[in-house]
Order: sequence, then C-alpha cells, then structure tokens
Amino acid sequence: MTQKLRYSYEDALARWKHSLEIKHNAKKRMAEEWNMTAPVSQEQSLPPYTMEEIHAMIAQAERESAAGLGQDSEEMFRELEEEFAREDRLAN
Repeated sequence: MTQKLRYSYEDALARWKHSLEIKHNAKKRMAEEWNMTAPVSQEQSLPPYTMEEIHAMIAQAERESAAGLGQDSEEMFRELEEEFAREDRLAN
C-alpha cells in the first residue's frame, strides 16, 4: 500500500470513528434530556383518548396555527440547540 493510500484510509477510518462517537453521544444526550430510560409508571402514562377527543385536539391545533400561534419545527430545533449549547457552556 502506498503512503498516500494508507493516510487516506487512516483518515477515513478516523472520520468514521468520530461520526460513530458523535452518534453515540447524541443518543446518550437524548436519553438524558428526555429521560427515555426511566420506566413509565401508570400515573405517568397517558390516558386513552376517544376519536372525538383526538379530532377536537386536532381542530384546536389547526385554529391556533391559523391564528399564528404555536411554533414551527425549525424554530423549535433552533431553540433546543441554543439550550444545549448554553448547558454545555455552563457545564464547562
């Protein structure tokens, strides 16, 4: 194997390992943030909804959206990333 190819392979391997580490850290962070690993008790579980209740919730959400209330997903994710960055700065 030539010197250039060996470095190329080693660089690719290092990038791949780094991406796996990022993915692992993201999953761990999500589990910590949303406490997904904790068992859900009966008191914490959502009660079942009737179809009428579901339709009423959807209609309410559509009215709020038409009135300009609520938040789109891009804004929500931007705010989450800002909050994560703020927490990271405080932790370090």
